[in-house]
Amino acid sequence: MGHCQWVEVKEDIVEENDTLFVYTEKEGKMVKIVANLFGQHEIGTDRKRTEEAFLRKALEAMKEKAKKKGYSCALPYELGSRLGGGDWSEILRIIKEVFHDYPVTIYRLPM
Repeated sequence: MGHCQWVEVKEDIVEENDTLFVYTEKEGKMVKIVANLFGQHEIGTDRKRTEEAFLRKALEAMKEKAKKKGYSCALPYELGSRLGGGDWSEILRIIKEVFHDYPVTIYRLPM
């Protein structure tokens, strides 16, 4: 746990690649890059599943790859807290600590 899986989404085709959350220009086409963060050991909604130590490690891996590649980073609001059962204030504190030296955007969709 605490890992990232890098996936490139291009023309509705998913390819494994060394990438993460960003739009980048490649061969004249926009490419969407996604990182799947593994911050919990088990799935389910019956109890708290988010492991803050795993999530921190995954966020650190994402940030380091983003810094090396020059990618922007974005995360969903309440990452790991709704279905994962984590405490959003604790998770937000971790995000701020991890990204203290690199920009990250947190997106919150209107309800």
